[in-house]
Amino acid sequence: AVLAMGLGTERPVLAICPGAEFGDAKQWPAQHYAAISAEMITKGWQVWIMGSQNDGEVAQQILRDLSEQEREKCHDLTGRTTLAQAIDLMSVAKAVVSNDSGLMHVAAALGKPIVAMYGSSSADFTPPLADQVQLLSVDISCRPCFERVCPLGHKRCLVDLSPERALAALAQMVDIESHKDQLT
Repeated sequence: AVLAMGLGTERPVLAICPGAEFGDAKQWPAQHYAAISAEMITKGWQVWIMGSQNDGEVAQQILRDLSEQEREKCHDLTGRTTLAQAIDLMSVAKAVVSNDSGLMHVAAALGKPIVAMYGSSSADFTPPLADQVQLLSVDISCRPCFERVCPLGHKRCLVDLSPERALAALAQMVDIESHKDQLT
C-alpha cells in the first residue's frame, strides 16, 4: 500500500488520526495536530494523516496550518484507503497520535507506540490495549461527559491538552530527535 499511494519511508512515519466518528467532543483540535506535525517534521519525520472521508475537513485544516515546506512531508490519506490499506500503512508508522477512535485501536493491535487523546470519553472504558501507550487527558470537573458535542461549548478537555504534552509523551516512548541528520 505504501508504494501504491506514492509514499516513501525514508523518514520515520508519525501517523495521526485526527477524526472521531462519535463526535466533535472526542476530537483534539486541528491546530494542536498541526503543531505536533510541524515539530515532528522539523525533527526529520514525516506525517501521514489517517482517517475516513469524514475526516477530510480536519485533515485540510491541519495542512493549512503548516508551512509549504512542512506540507511536503505531510500526506493526507483520509478517505483514500480501505480499512485493510489503513492497517497496512499504519504498520509502517513508528508512532501514532490519535483521538479515542477506531484507528487508535488498530494502532494498538499493531503494537505501535500511541499517544491517545481523551476528551469527552474515558480511558477507563476504552483503553488502547498495547504496551507502549500514553493516555492524555485534562483533569477538569466536567470530564468525562461522554457527550458527542461539548455541552458547555468550550471543549476545554481537549483545547487545554497541549501539543507540548503530546510531544513529551511521544518522546517517552520513541527517540524523536535522532532523525534531524536525515533532513532533506
